[in-house]
Amino acid sequence: MKLLVIGNGLVGNKILQKVIRRGIKGIGTWYNTKKEAEYKQYKLDKTNKQSVFEVMKTTRPDVVVDTGAMHNVDRCEREPEESHRINVDGTENVAKACNKYGSDMLFISTDYIFDGKTDKKYTENDNPNPTSIYAKHKLEAEKIVLESVDDAIVVRPSVIYGWDVVKDNFVTWAYKELKKGHSINIVDDQYNNPTLADDLADMIISLIENKCRGVFHTAGSECLNRYEFTLEIAEVFGLDKSLVNPIKTEDLNQLAERPKKCCMDVDKITKVLRRKPLSPYEGLTIMRNQLEWKDQIVRYGGKIEKLFFILLLTNFQKFHPEEIITSMDSNIRKLRGHEK
Repeated sequence: MKLLVIGNGLVGNKILQKVIRRGIKGIGTWYNTKKEAEYKQYKLDKTNKQSVFEVMKTTRPDVVVDTGAMHNVDRCEREPEESHRINVDGTENVAKACNKYGSDMLFISTDYIFDGKTDKKYTENDNPNPTSIYAKHKLEAEKIVLESVDDAIVVRPSVIYGWDVVKDNFVTWAYKELKKGHSINIVDDQYNNPTLADDLADMIISLIENKCRGVFHTAGSECLNRYEFTLEIAEVFGLDKSLVNPIKTEDLNQLAERPKKCCMDVDKITKVLRRKPLSPYEGLTIMRNQLEWKDQIVRYGGKIEKLFFILLLTNFQKFHPEEIITSMDSNIRKLRGHEK
């Protein structure tokens, strides 16, 4: 199988690193910044139909995973035309190319397509009611993909987090602020299912390998508010909980409306995985272990610590640091030889 990932952010990179380790040929794309990677990459602008079709013609993938989007919710509200150009028109370009070259397509949507005005968990069969430009455009893109690509999957994650060497997300931002001893204000009236990017990548790969079709809620297994989530961040990383102050959404004066209670039912994806998606505590614990392993490698590996940190984030979640260091010893010596 050959898999093309559009977008080189946190989730896109996680997917590619994992599929390569499973023996699947992974191909990446980039637009603004090309990152160092072990897989082949092509420059692609999803808003440019010719660019999309040229890459698809060259690579001829079996499956395309579209992670590329304009994610800043407030910016989408300020720039609705740009949001539509990227989040809708760009996705349509990808869908059309998939049709032309016979590729399956997986599109990453969002939990924000629901209005969050219910106390029950949202299932894949519930009717969406988006309240922001970002969410409306994501839902429009969902419909385009499902209606125009025969073998299509739409996934809806929520509050994606994980270590990213380029861009902060909610968890990495909160961790850094608390680590510095800074007080942070966090809303206690927005409920979501935080999703570890590593686990999201595994869910996406499982859906593809099992040849699933349709819509899946690929979010974390537990729903909690942002304040509760931040307290868990502090607990797992051994940081000061007293620095976290609860506030209300209205206190932030955000431009775009956010759904208040957007709890997702993950029973459907659980049946595919034969396990529940990770809980916030489980996901944060993996992040803490990754950080500890990185520190071990920094002390041991010197200049090559960045390479092994990338490996740790994708391939060694279940191993003890000493086992990793022992197994890598010969490779470290070889790489040190190349550095001289």
